[in-house]
Amino acid sequence: MPIDHLPTRWQPRAYRLRRFLLSDSTALIILGTGIILKGLSYTPWGLGEPPAAGVHPAEHILPLDVWAIVWLMAGLFCLAAAFIPNALVDAIAVGLGIGLHCTWGLSFVAATLWADNPRGWVTGVSYITVVALAVWAIWRGKRGDVELREGMYDK
Repeated sequence: MPIDHLPTRWQPRAYRLRRFLLSDSTALIILGTGIILKGLSYTPWGLGEPPAAGVHPAEHILPLDVWAIVWLMAGLFCLAAAFIPNALVDAIAVGLGIGLHCTWGLSFVAATLWADNPRGWVTGVSYITVVALAVWAIWRGKRGDVELREGMYDK
């Protein structure tokens, strides 16, 4: 194991860091960072000009500047949850992050089906892919947690 080759005094910190990085906290940090960047993209002081009003299908529910606040708050919550050792807080954070991506994905798909956005489904697929990957990564467990029967994959 590579950690065993580190100087002895570094090993306890390396094992703690590895345990943290193999937890759902890492997924929450990745999810939260992406959500914050997405939220910033909807603000005039963020990362470039925000999309023109009325472009995004979810604006039929809330204006884009309100969505920016929703995305930013959800992203901050995900980042905070990564460092709070509480399964309920983690579940709520994942639910918020995944729920936003799912809402965005489905709104683009709906815009393809019922509005004037024939290629909206392409963007929708990207959001739904994030949902699928996050759900898979978080709920699959660590590889060491899954017990495989001998010969399970032999043909």
